[in-house]
Amino acid sequence: MTLAISEQTVIITGAGRGLGAAIAAAFAREGAKVAINYRNSRIEAEALAASLGDRARAFQADRAQRLDRLQLQRRRPIEARPNDLG
Repeated sequence: MTLAISEQTVIITGAGRGLGAAIAAAFAREGAKVAINYRNSRIEAEALAASLGDRARAFQADRAQRLDRLQLQRRRPIEARPNDLG
């Protein structure tokens, strides 16, 4: 069963700036909830989350760490994980 985009949560690694930020904005524009992951770009990631509204949130994590904790907090799987590690 495929969920409507408005029912999906997407986590984008490297989304603090550049291509990752553009991917996050595109998913948000289509109605998805967006988790903006950053490692060092805190100011940019938080500004992006604020600009995308209440369906977006920025959080800091090293991609090498497992992101399963976010799934546990949500009590359901993350539907998509575009990676922008550039």
